[in-house]
Amino acid sequence: MLVLVALAVALSAFVKGSIGFGFPTLGTPLLALIVDVKPAFLLLIVHNIVMDGLQFARAGAPRALARRMAPLVACGAVGMVVGTHLLASLAARSVMLILGLFILGFVGLSVTKLSPRLPPHWEPWASPVVGLVAGVVGGVTNVPGTPLVLYFYALGLTKREFVGAVAFSFVLYKLVQLAAVSCYGLMTWTLL
Repeated sequence: MLVLVALAVALSAFVKGSIGFGFPTLGTPLLALIVDVKPAFLLLIVHNIVMDGLQFARAGAPRALARRMAPLVACGAVGMVVGTHLLASLAARSVMLILGLFILGFVGLSVTKLSPRLPPHWEPWASPVVGLVAGVVGGVTNVPGTPLVLYFYALGLTKREFVGAVAFSFVLYKLVQLAAVSCYGLMTWTLL
């Protein structure tokens, strides 16, 4: 079982290293095939923080971009706590169903090749809403990146801004998530 877990983590890390995101999107369902969904979810958090921290250290985020993403991240932190509360209270089967529906939705968006664009004047009100939704989704499914990546793409960020926004937001989301799962008693020292 440990070999299968290591292979799932390595494959997911390869995808993250290749495209800059996707570690929990691929890793959580793969691990959920091997272990229960909640431990699968928890097993990836620290790995994700390390990878996002390294990506942030390499790509950085200019102050202007960090200020621009602050409402998104702040509302995302609130959403992450709410979503983690839902994770703690839901049955594993419900979490698996929500994760599966979310992954199918993402695949559906990918297949349709939807390329949304957001007018710049919408960003001030859209950013907190997207942050909150991504936080709740991430708290329940461990996959906040999918709505965030779609949003960053819709903003029309340059490649450098995109990588910086991903690194900045992901590392902060995951740190809040680690604190939340610890506070709700989901992350034990043994599991860590």
